[in-house]
Amino acid sequence: MVARISVLRMLTQILVLKTIIAAQNANGLRHRDYGRYRQYCARRLARLRQNLNFKHGRKQFVAKEITANNATDVRFLHILLVNAERAWSYATQMKQEGFESTSRSKFHIRSRLAKAVKWAEKLKHVASVVGDSRTALDTEAYTLWMQANFLLETEDFAKALEFFSKSK
Repeated sequence: MVARISVLRMLTQILVLKTIIAAQNANGLRHRDYGRYRQYCARRLARLRQNLNFKHGRKQFVAKEITANNATDVRFLHILLVNAERAWSYATQMKQEGFESTSRSKFHIRSRLAKAVKWAEKLKHVASVVGDSRTALDTEAYTLWMQANFLLETEDFAKALEFFSKSK
């Protein structure tokens, strides 16, 4: 087990910021089209799950969780990253389209951002175990940035500013 993790640590280097910026610029965010980027994330997630044979079942949904033990490929980290990006882009799309006029839609935006934070924290945890030090630092900064976005939406401006500065 320890030998497998050390070999995986050498092979696992995901540059979070470069991966995100390349995907965002190629798939809609150059024109601030968050809906298109969310659709790209959903398609990418389906392709990753198909290629890794990491599906949730055929007829009956059986949740599969990505942990440090079963993350044997870099693409498992990509699944976590794309999930976080998909939730963030959905919340941003709803904000951009003006859905925050009612309290229910504000709740929906906040819940999508909370889900993005959850996926980012899971990514940080798995990457700190199986990834190298640069990957762990990148994912920690990404998680802080995602938490700052959530705190900004919940109007906790002092903590949001603190998290933005830490992520920088």
